[in-house]
Amino acid sequence: MENMKFLHREHTPHIFVRYSTSDVKNNLKKKITHYPLILQTTHDTFKYHYGQKNIGCIIIEVDNHNFNSLRGFLIENTYTFRLPVICIVQGENRNYINQWKGLGISRIIHYTELNNIDKITTEHFNITRANLKLETFHIAKHVYPSHNIQKTLDIIEANYINISKIAEISDIININENTLTQKFGKHNLYSPKWILMNMKLYHAIHLMQFPCYSLKEIAGLSGFSDYQSFRRWTKHILNQPPSQIHETMQNSGAKTVMNTTLKKIKNFISDN
Repeated sequence: MENMKFLHREHTPHIFVRYSTSDVKNNLKKKITHYPLILQTTHDTFKYHYGQKNIGCIIIEVDNHNFNSLRGFLIENTYTFRLPVICIVQGENRNYINQWKGLGISRIIHYTELNNIDKITTEHFNITRANLKLETFHIAKHVYPSHNIQKTLDIIEANYINISKIAEISDIININENTLTQKFGKHNLYSPKWILMNMKLYHAIHLMQFPCYSLKEIAGLSGFSDYQSFRRWTKHILNQPPSQIHETMQNSGAKTVMNTTLKKIKNFISDN
């Protein structure tokens, strides 16, 4: 069952919650039904979770102890992540937080308004993360008659960051790795390894548009074993090292680089 640990990771949009009190935490767990929560007692781990999950909203419980760190976090979010922020406050804190509306706060609510939090989050939800699907690479996973192929593609699509090698998948669906690869070949489908590594790579290139991440951090957040592996695959598939792609993105813009990268990856997959 150890190999099952990554099967629960999905691209479902999440809400990042920075809470201070157990009352707020428990209320949010009960009231929010549309999206899964990432519950944290600080916002120090936000960058890590943003790198791995599809986060569409931030909820922060404001207290007397987190004003200074909260302001810095809001500034970073405003200029880097651009996600809607909902602040939960009590009493006099509301007037204080009102002064920070220019820092990207979408809504300020009082603790007594938590009964409507599910509706409020839905209204303000925004997906700015890449919701990466196999369709992005023109792979229609459910057209193949083989159950093993469909299951493999499902697992890769939902868990490509956490899978390090195809053997992990073959163990789960109880099939030899070589046999699985041969099944892909018989249906003129790209190698599962190439699909896995290209999804990791595209995810990594997407994260390059956010200046808060170093290239080493991007390698880890995209599921590469280390920076050298990330660099090797980037050069192999895109004919450029990560540093050069990152520099091009700063000069030419993220959209141009992402479109060029996607075209190269599609061509690379189709040739393998």
